[in-house]
Amino acid sequence: MSAETGNTLQSTHHATVRSYVDFGNEQELIEILKDPLNYGIFLDDFAANILNLPPEPPKAEEKKKIEEKKIRVKFLRNYYHDDHFDIKDLMLLSGKTLAWISRNNKDNVSNNLQIIGWMYYKKYDSLLTLCENFKNLKSFKIYSEVIELLQKEISKCEEKESLEKCISFLNECPKADGILEESIKNLIEDAINKTHKNDISSQQKLFENWLSTREEKLNEQIQRLSRAQRIVEVEKKQKELEVQEQKLWFFENEEKIDLEIENKEKLHTSTEKNDIDVNDENYIPPEILPKRK
Repeated sequence: MSAETGNTLQSTHHATVRSYVDFGNEQELIEILKDPLNYGIFLDDFAANILNLPPEPPKAEEKKKIEEKKIRVKFLRNYYHDDHFDIKDLMLLSGKTLAWISRNNKDNVSNNLQIIGWMYYKKYDSLLTLCENFKNLKSFKIYSEVIELLQKEISKCEEKESLEKCISFLNECPKADGILEESIKNLIEDAINKTHKNDISSQQKLFENWLSTREEKLNEQIQRLSRAQRIVEVEKKQKELEVQEQKLWFFENEEKIDLEIENKEKLHTSTEKNDIDVNDENYIPPEILPKRK
């Protein structure tokens, strides 16, 4: 970001996201959005909705043998993992996101998603505490898909005992009707039906405000440019008038002009006399007398 980033219009963020998506440069856009402090692009609700597109399946890349390079170092830094920005595993990152987002809602679907989130986040202590709390919650109902995911995770992780306890707690809970994926779709459709009219009207007003703001900024820029151009023209006209004045009043000011020329010549000759070449063979340095007491 530069000093001019503060003058960026809100429409710039929206236009940037839209143009990158339209031209199929999603990967470059992701790199920009991952580093907002350097690129100065921040998402709002409407720009984030543009990004809500089904991803294309990644192309299988041929694995190349990587040559190991060993570098001798003087010391090793103490390992530190902040459990946030240092997370590189997409499953861990997705699990943390799902766990944190779903805990803000208290409906049954969000509770089931919170279990899945803590499981993929591999925070088994928090998962065990959560399952024990849900066992005592009368309104909670467990989906069979959640238990199946926990059973699959047992074969992959080392802390099997914690996951087995979680499954035993959840088996005591009443079973939810239907499929978890269908329940999520129904919640999304309900949310869309409730908010899409307000979102559309808000976005229309936002576009109108952006257009008016753009016109205001454009008019201000035109005024600044015209003002600067007028100043340049006035200065140019003043110089032309000074030249014309000298031509018109030349004979009246002839003596004054001659004096100025004469003074300049005297100044030039005096500087030439004082400019003595020290490297000259005939140069005699001045005699320095001692100070009188």
